[in-house]
Amino acid sequence: QPVRARIPQLIPNLYASTTCIGGGMRVAIEELIANKRNDSLGNPVEQVMVLMTDGKANETEPPGQNPVDSINYYANLAHQNDIIIHGITLGYDVEAQAIEGASTLTGGQYNHVNDGDFEGLFEIYRGIGRGGDQPRLVH
Repeated sequence: QPVRARIPQLIPNLYASTTCIGGGMRVAIEELIANKRNDSLGNPVEQVMVLMTDGKANETEPPGQNPVDSINYYANLAHQNDIIIHGITLGYDVEAQAIEGASTLTGGQYNHVNDGDFEGLFEIYRGIGRGGDQPRLVH
């Protein structure tokens, strides 16, 4: 299903005012695994997750034992399923080390953006959407 069709099915405020990065990763990985597809030549389409956060993980997603352990667990699951994680952290007091580790493990890019640097954030997304000089994102 297209993302727009799935949005109404998501549960708002599932974690109240906490930051459960592992939980977000779990949902994204489940969605990507359930919707694997091939291109017109029968080759698997690259699966990519953009993990952007402005928070410090303070909620544990099982089977993790703590918030960072949850991030590491789901980064390993993404790696096992050939899912690339591009990590972006925003501002201060973020889970930068764990997000960078997830990106490195899965072959993705990691970037940090300072508060208010909208042009920098735009350039990061532009870079993710291009493989060198060639566009990578498809419909």
